[in-house]
Amino acid sequence: MVHGKCSSTGCYAMGDRNIEEIYKLVKEALFNGQKYVSVHIFPFKMEKLPEYKDSRWFDFWSNLKEGYDIFEKLKVPPVVKVKNRKYHFFYPKKLSKLR
Repeated sequence: MVHGKCSSTGCYAMGDRNIEEIYKLVKEALFNGQKYVSVHIFPFKMEKLPEYKDSRWFDFWSNLKEGYDIFEKLKVPPVVKVKNRKYHFFYPKKLSKLR
């Protein structure tokens, strides 16, 4: 669950101004026939990944960066699947020619 008020008990919280923008985008997407809205959240700007090379999370974050890089290239979220506890990212079918 994503919500405002900058407080959390097991969900992703952010300031009210930021969540208001997300609510508006999701509302419009659903109102215009989109069946769901994916939310991709990263721990930091992934260009900074080398700064965290000694973190115990480095391998996991490196996996996340694969999806981040697809988004940065196409400005469209990648298709995400999970297999063997690892994320696998794919170019959306309609955009696969842009690779």
